Amino acid sequence: MAIIMITGQGDEAIATEAMKHGASDYIRKTQISAESIGRSIENAVERATLLRAVGQQREEMEVFGQVLVHDLKGPIHSLLGFAGLIEKSIEEGKGQEAVTYCSALVRSATRLSSLIDALHQYTTAEARVALQPLEMRQVILDTLINLEDVIRQRGARVTYGELPAVSGTPQLVQLMQNLIGNGIKYCEAETPLVHISAELQEDNVWLFLVEDNGIGIPEKYAQQVFEPFHRLHGVGKYEGTGLGLATCRKIVERHGGTISCAPKEGQGTTFRFTLRGGN
Repeated sequence: MAIIMITGQGDEAIATEAMKHGASDYIRKTQISAESIGRSIENAVERATLLRAVGQQREEMEVFGQVLVHDLKGPIHSLLGFAGLIEKSIEEGKGQEAVTYCSALVRSATRLSSLIDALHQYTTAEARVALQPLEMRQVILDTLINLEDVIRQRGARVTYGELPAVSGTPQLVQLMQNLIGNGIKYCEAETPLVHISAELQEDNVWLFLVEDNGIGIPEKYAQQVFEPFHRLHGVGKYEGTGLGLATCRKIVERHGGTISCAPKEGQGTTFRFTLRGGN
């Protein structure tokens, strides 16, 4: 709630003190006009928005601190541990054992690299870029090229219907890559299936649906999965950084849209997000 202080007496010192106690702006009675009140309201709204953004960034920095301590240190400790075991195996002439430890070291290094890449994608998802008309069909085609190896290895099928042009940025490829990639990764069916469709809503807004036949998401976690570093599964069976869907939310919100999921545990998931039309 924005508070604007209006008084017949006072100076800059009183105004400063009022701001310290929660006032968003200060107007003398002799300066009251429609223009001054409108300007104060705009300033108050801008200040409140900025304070909310700062608070959100502060919370995210706290989370980043936790992940730097836990998620990054874990692979680093593993690297150091396996390096020590390799050194010992070589000294003892156990070549095959050293090879085994080398493989484990590579896996830890790969996970560390993936986490660093995910952190970079998450932090740059808020970057301000100019929106331009983009054909979502081309976005999907570019996405499928990036996922070609994953699709081939899992024998997945990715289909899509008629897709519109939207007002967007190249970040939409990252959005679709995360959503389609998740549908393939979190699937125990012999053939992972992902289908993308779009429905026109009011005011030139398009609702996109990304449906898969994966393991699904328990309904109680439908909101939490979009929080940074939130994993439903520990590191092991399903590799991940806990940043994929959080990055998706940032990208969609940066484009002025919303994202949610309709989970059916054991029966797949439908992700829904909105984008403004590009025509």
